[in-house]
Amino acid sequence: MIVPGAESWAPDQAFIRLADPHDGLSAAVRLVGLSGLEPLCVPAEMSDATASHLRVVPLSNECWALGVADLRGDQVLRAPVLLNPDGEVRLVAEGLEEELLCLHVAKDAEVFPHLLISPRHVWVFLGSVEPALTLAGPDVAGFCLREEGGFPYVALVTGAIGHEFVEVARYLWEPYEFAFTGPAKDALPDPPGGKFELDLPNSPRLIPMGGEIPDPKPLPEPPRMRGDDLAAAPGSFKGGDTGWCRTGMRSTVPAGADAPARRG
Repeated sequence: MIVPGAESWAPDQAFIRLADPHDGLSAAVRLVGLSGLEPLCVPAEMSDATASHLRVVPLSNECWALGVADLRGDQVLRAPVLLNPDGEVRLVAEGLEEELLCLHVAKDAEVFPHLLISPRHVWVFLGSVEPALTLAGPDVAGFCLREEGGFPYVALVTGAIGHEFVEVARYLWEPYEFAFTGPAKDALPDPPGGKFELDLPNSPRLIPMGGEIPDPKPLPEPPRMRGDDLAAAPGSFKGGDTGWCRTGMRSTVPAGADAPARRG
């Protein structure tokens, strides 16, 4: 439940209480209220019943997360917000994506980091939240966190109506590279058929490995040079104490002087 008097705490007073088992939840709700944001996990009318479903967890010494407890365990929060020492409250996603977003708190962040995962995006927490993987399409596929042999990994799964979700790609975390390895593009099973592809410019933590090679992006056309630009370009002639010949080499003949006669 919310502690009486929490509504009067200043941001710094609230932040130092986040680690308190008794005051932590009230402090997190107070920080959200001070931010002016309206995240899904903190409704405008906060009841004790609603507060009982919220959890506050540390991601580092300087960042905490507030979200809705998940049936999968204490390491998973739904619709989370991030809380920083300066009182900043950060929403990682908005709209439907905020509702589907899950924070997976790592057991050992040095081996496998904290992740925020929605069907189309994966963010990694490395002192701050950074984009890691972005799905370009199609909508029938989505990211989730799975585990095998005690080791977590990000999976891309797909499922058609009446069918179970099928894993179509794995993205393994490389702790020394601070990046995931996995396919940037590959075929989907039938149904639904087709192919999936990651948005490479927005997947900065991906080292492509396996699958199909993505189609090369067309190079932008070089800008056309106007007359003034051509005159100023290297190789154009300009007068002066020493002119420029059309090869771009500096002339040894002063401008206006007679050229030396040819030999032979």
